[in-house]
Amino acid sequence: MRIFKNLVLLSFIFIQGCISIPEMNAKFREIDRVWLVDYQKDEVSYRKRIFDVKYQELFDLVKQTAIDLGYAVTSANLNSGLISAEANAPTPLSMDEWKKVADLENPRVKEIGGWMFYMADDPSDYIIFARAALAKTKNNIVITLDYELDMPEYRELGLTPSRVAPPSSVKIGSMKFWNALDKKLIDLNYPPSRKIN
Repeated sequence: MRIFKNLVLLSFIFIQGCISIPEMNAKFREIDRVWLVDYQKDEVSYRKRIFDVKYQELFDLVKQTAIDLGYAVTSANLNSGLISAEANAPTPLSMDEWKKVADLENPRVKEIGGWMFYMADDPSDYIIFARAALAKTKNNIVITLDYELDMPEYRELGLTPSRVAPPSSVKIGSMKFWNALDKKLIDLNYPPSRKIN
């Protein structure tokens, strides 16, 4: 049903001669660049954390935290320290949190892309790919979080939708992850995570 609605919208846009698929893809890329710049300005506050925990135990806790937040873990390699997971958006945000993100970001999305670009109230067509990378240092472990989006239905129509998540949603999702992981650590009498200066 959603594919049909998307086809109707695209047909209307193209029949009206408003914008071509390459032009729409260029607008998606422009939105991505703006979001990526915003994300990079503030990423130090929520992308990485330092932990004083045994590697194996922390690895297992990270994997369980992802599952608890609604992600399906698709791979977990203890040797490389990489844990990959995916879910339908807005996981791990609630729908109310997502709507606040959409209200915040929509004016800028329309300004960059034009009237046909908007953030839907229900983002479940998007798949969010999350990755946690654990890296051992001399005295502790650093975890780095990364996210990427995909929208298969749009790709089937020849579009290349945004792969960068809205910065405000990344911040909320990351903080939910750190807070949930810290709670597990505290329950096990470990110190919580620390920000990287």
